[in-house]
Amino acid sequence: MLLDGVSLSLTGCRTLTLDQAQIRELATRRWIAHGDKLLFLGPPGTGKTHLAVSLGREAIRQNYNVQFVTAATLVTVLAKPHSDGSLDKQLTMLGRSKLLIVDELRLLPVRGQVLASLDSDS
Repeated sequence: MLLDGVSLSLTGCRTLTLDQAQIRELATRRWIAHGDKLLFLGPPGTGKTHLAVSLGREAIRQNYNVQFVTAATLVTVLAKPHSDGSLDKQLTMLGRSKLLIVDELRLLPVRGQVLASLDSDS
C-alpha cells in the first residue's frame, strides 16, 4: 500500500485482508486531503467496492464532497461531451469532488490504458 502514491494491490486475494494500521491510516483521510490516488486492484468478491464505499461515507461525514460512479457509466457520461466539445466542462464538474470513486475499472475494454494513466504522476 502506497498512501502517498498509487496503489493498494489485492491481486490474487480472495478476501480483503488489510492490517489494522492500514485501515487506520486510510481512515485518517490524509490521502484525500493531499490529493493522492488510491487504487484497489484484485479479483471480484474481495471487498474492494465495500472498502471504497466505506471510505467515501466517512469522507462525507467529514464534509468532503464525494462522488461514486462505475467506470462504464463514467465513460458513457464523458462520451457525449467529448464529441460535442464540452469535455473540459464535464471534467471540471467531476473535479469538484474531493473524492471520486470509480468502480469496476477492470471491466473496461481499455483497462490497461486507464490503469496506466491512473498510475502516472501527471
